[in-house]
Amino acid sequence: MQRTGTRFTLYLREGAEEVLAGFESERSPRINQVVQDYMGFVEHLVPGLTAAQWRVLVDLVDGDPKMLEELRTVALLWGVVLTQQDAVQARGVDASELAAHLRSFSDPEQRALREVLWRVRARIEQGLDFSVALQLAGAPVVDAPPAAKPAAKQAARKSRRSAS
Repeated sequence: MQRTGTRFTLYLREGAEEVLAGFESERSPRINQVVQDYMGFVEHLVPGLTAAQWRVLVDLVDGDPKMLEELRTVALLWGVVLTQQDAVQARGVDASELAAHLRSFSDPEQRALREVLWRVRARIEQGLDFSVALQLAGAPVVDAPPAAKPAAKQAARKSRRSAS
C-alpha cells in the first residue's frame, strides 16, 4: 500500500487520546477519518453571513488574535460587535442585526464559526485576497443578512443542553 500525505509528529491534549483508543495499529486512518468528519460538521454547521459581515468578524478577530483561542470569547463575539458599533456600521453592516444573529448561534455553530474564522485568517496571512480566503476557508457567503433565530428556539436549545 502506497502512503501519501504529510508525515508529522502529533501531540494530543489530555483526553484526546480517547479518539484513538482501540486504533493503536491504525492511528493515521483513524485521525484522517476524525478530521474528515470534523470538516463535514463544520461545513454543515457554519452559519451563512454576507461578505461584509465576514469582513467585520475577521477584522474584529485580527484586532485580538487570542479571541479565537477560547470558545467562550467566540460566544461573546456579539458583544464585541456592539462595542465596536461605529466600525461595524462603517463597513455597511447593521451592528445590532449582526449581534443578534451571532447571539442566536448554538454551541456547534459557534465552533464552526471559530474554525472558519481561523481558516480565513490563515489564508489572508498567506497573502490571499479576502474573497479568495473566504471561498477556500469554506465560509458561506449569502446575499442578504440572515435573520436571527427566534428567541424561543434559542431558549429551547439552551434548556435541552442544560438538561443533558
